[in-house]
Amino acid sequence: MKRTTACIVIALAAISLAGCVSSSANTRSEVKVPDQSALGRGVNAVQSGDYAAALAELTPLAAHGNAIAQYNLGRMYYYGQGVPRDLDQATSLFRQSAAQGNPDGENNLGAGYETGEGLPQDYSQASALFRNAAVQGNAKAEYNLGRSYEHGRGLPLDYAEAAAWYTKSAQQGYVLAQYNLALMYDQGRGVSTDQAQAVIWYSKAANQGMSDAENELGVRYEKGQNVPQNDALALEWYRRSAAEGDVDALNNLGRLYENGHVVPRDYAKAIEMFRQAAEMGDVSAQASLGLAYAVTTNYSQALRWYVAAAQQGDVDAKNGLGVMYANGEGVAKDYKKAVALYREAVQGGNADAVLNLGAMYFQGFGVSHDLVAAYALANVAASMEGGTPSNAINNRDITTGLMSAVQIKLGDALTSRMQKEGLLKALDSR
Repeated sequence: MKRTTACIVIALAAISLAGCVSSSANTRSEVKVPDQSALGRGVNAVQSGDYAAALAELTPLAAHGNAIAQYNLGRMYYYGQGVPRDLDQATSLFRQSAAQGNPDGENNLGAGYETGEGLPQDYSQASALFRNAAVQGNAKAEYNLGRSYEHGRGLPLDYAEAAAWYTKSAQQGYVLAQYNLALMYDQGRGVSTDQAQAVIWYSKAANQGMSDAENELGVRYEKGQNVPQNDALALEWYRRSAAEGDVDALNNLGRLYENGHVVPRDYAKAIEMFRQAAEMGDVSAQASLGLAYAVTTNYSQALRWYVAAAQQGDVDAKNGLGVMYANGEGVAKDYKKAVALYREAVQGGNADAVLNLGAMYFQGFGVSHDLVAAYALANVAASMEGGTPSNAINNRDITTGLMSAVQIKLGDALTSRMQKEGLLKALDSR
């Protein structure tokens, strides 16, 4: 298949800070203050975004030792909400809250130790704090503890434990845990591979607006993987994910417009999708954007994006750039440069570059005219994934028609060597 599919998704590595204000009870000690109703007003003010009021209500409570006020005020300093951002002050408040057993404070202090924000990085301290909060049922801490097990940070690597904690968090509706649990079922890590469960948890995360999960569902509905094939749902999930700026979804949606699959072919829309992802630095999108511009003969833009992707090692871009030099599209025709670019792409496993290099040997452009090499390269290209076997077979058949029986025998032998020794090594050692 061509480069037009970009749908692998990895597990999120984001540390989960408690993302909303804490209203949990102070589980180990509660310092009385003159006006306990101020706590409710302060928490409500944070929720409504009235940070000046929140600061006025929560500061005295925090100073009197209220763990919930300390946590919420710490979040304000961490995010710079109504106060200048101050990691030291945030850390101090989280520490005071955690010391009283407040699970949100423990989780956020653990996050500081994991990231090294405001604290020396210490995975052991982080995982211990996550555990303290997780055993109290804090969903974000359960997720973070699962991550500690999944990545072996501060704890032994243990996928089963990771999956168990993700499950606890996911069952409370925490979206990051739902997505990571889906990945565990998808990949069979810590649990038996179970695509039905993977789809359930991808769906739960997607229905909460998680773009990675939305894209994953799009891929599954497009291909009919563990769900009934449904182009309309694939398009809907891709569009939802792309609207949130997910680069994989933008690539997938661009591919649909480029190929005229599910939607009418529309290069302008394909370019729009690829450009959004390319401008976010996605190399795959940059190469796809180069191709889309080349197809629409906007060679200056094609050259710009092919070069950007090729400089980062993208083999599809190197192949596309080779085509531009071979044909003199937007650049001076330069067969030797085209051959060099094809060879780099061949080294990276690009099937189209193998076919294109064979065409150069067939014509004697930039290399010696060599039907045996052209035949062998077309043979190899026909058997590679990600290329266009019909074109490779056509090239091979045309070449065969010009070869003697001896040359065909040599071509078959060279094909075998390329497959065993490596394509370029066998080609260069003839």
